[in-house]
Amino acid sequence: MIEVGLEFATRDFDQIVTAFEALPKELRPLYFSNDETEVASKTNLIEDSKRFSAFVEAQKYGFFLRSHNISYNIRTVPQKAVICDGFLDVEYGLATEFLAQMTAAKPVFGFACVPEEREWRNRVIVRLGNNTIESWVGRDTRKYVPGLYWTTLMSHALAMRHGISIPDLKRNAIECKCIGDFHLFRFYENPNDWLANKGKMDELCLLSAGIFSVINVRSLLSHAVNLAQHNTTVSQWP
Repeated sequence: MIEVGLEFATRDFDQIVTAFEALPKELRPLYFSNDETEVASKTNLIEDSKRFSAFVEAQKYGFFLRSHNISYNIRTVPQKAVICDGFLDVEYGLATEFLAQMTAAKPVFGFACVPEEREWRNRVIVRLGNNTIESWVGRDTRKYVPGLYWTTLMSHALAMRHGISIPDLKRNAIECKCIGDFHLFRFYENPNDWLANKGKMDELCLLSAGIFSVINVRSLLSHAVNLAQHNTTVSQWP
């Protein structure tokens, strides 16, 4: 299972949906839903363009697009625009193809990796006494690039905004494609190889200006002795 994520600068659902409808059939969703559980009715077909358009028009906060092996959650986020989270049970190359194809909708940032890598890169777990506290960190593209993953997509504008060295990333990637105004990096062959590459990627994030490094946050949290100190630290790395 591959986890994918995209952040868009637009709040125009129609522009984003058009890109999803144009995906290759292996990646294209078949059904729409406003619930994260199974599709309530298999008659909610995306190919029923009139019904689907009316559905999208009525959604203010987001919706789900699905098929038997694919799930996309498209939603608005306060102080940002639109986020898409997805899970793809497809062959690995198709996950990279997904990011490449979705550049048509002009995302700011995107990634594809196994869920465990995503959690390592942007989730911290701290034990304070008898309590275990889990928090997402480092995902605010207004402050930094959220991280580097098996396959990472960034707009040229985002890279320039945060002073990212594209040549340095190219030297560390096994593949880099320029797709219009976007850079698509693949840092190792197989997404399941993330553990073998974790140390290298940790160091690359840590040493690359403009890229969030979870190592910094974990180091600071190791000194937190109570919930107030923990929350103060985490709030600095949204």
